Amino acid sequence: MKLNLLLMVFLRSILSLLASTMSAGSYETWREVRLHNVEGMPGRFNDILFYRPKDTNNVQGRAVYFGGDVQDYLENMKVYQYSRGYMQWSLENTAALLQDKFPQWEVYIVKPSHMHLKTFSCYKNFVMVNSIGSPQHSFSTEGLQHLKLLLTNAILAAYHYQGCSVKSGVYPFVLNIKSGYDGDATSVPPLENPIILIGFSKGAVVLNQLLYGFYALDRTLNSDLISFVKQIKATYWLDGGHSGESNTWITDKKILSSFVKLEIEIYIHVSPYQVACTLRPWIGKEEKIFHETLSQLGGKISRTMHFETEEQSLTNHFLVLEQFTTLNCSKA
Repeated sequence: MKLNLLLMVFLRSILSLLASTMSAGSYETWREVRLHNVEGMPGRFNDILFYRPKDTNNVQGRAVYFGGDVQDYLENMKVYQYSRGYMQWSLENTAALLQDKFPQWEVYIVKPSHMHLKTFSCYKNFVMVNSIGSPQHSFSTEGLQHLKLLLTNAILAAYHYQGCSVKSGVYPFVLNIKSGYDGDATSVPPLENPIILIGFSKGAVVLNQLLYGFYALDRTLNSDLISFVKQIKATYWLDGGHSGESNTWITDKKILSSFVKLEIEIYIHVSPYQVACTLRPWIGKEEKIFHETLSQLGGKISRTMHFETEEQSLTNHFLVLEQFTTLNCSKA
């Protein structure tokens, strides 16, 4: 009896110690990790911010996000006066927002390889761009190939460290992935899981280039890339735009026709900031052609205009990130 009592006291002490350790936040299993220098195509590197699903019991796929101008790591945005006003839309905060929208999906935030003047996102690893990130699209599968390799290496690297514990308050947990992945892949969810692609503002240039890649791929026999494309279940264009004077939205019918054949769900969310901009009237005209042509071709498409009765506003432009709905994609 006395032995049992002593054992109970001992166990209670251990539990109390563990509780105080947890409340102090000494160590916790990570949910997010920043992957530096993940390689896609040889010599092309991007940072990836990875968030595990909130619901890890039924992981349904991977949501891959390409952000707009200004969006950067929080610590970088704090430094510059202009970006300081948009810290709500930092890459970390956007990842958390997407995690709420896609609770059963892994979230991968692809950071542009360059931020001109710490402001303008340049996705030069995916598409040829000028100094401020405006694209020059081409009929090439390189952007598609880079995405496939980049995502594969990010997945393997992130899950290699799934069992790690990291000191609470030391954020982010940073991994430098310069030499690629050479760990055990047994704990990695299937690489063939469904994929959602999300392009916000400037980030939509990556999605646009992928459309060129789909058309080019249709004329090749690259079975690996074809298999990868079949994993893509949905694409989200969120108020896409850039400072170039054309191809903000793709209007070439042959490109859009090849896209529709893939039976990928297409979700368009826009605001007056882009499509009603009087200084850039081509954006609204191109978006109208993009939407109408895809509809006429039988595409699985949905379009939502946000803040339609309000004036153009950069604030509302960013609020599209909060406003857009996930519709059927959570069940893909």
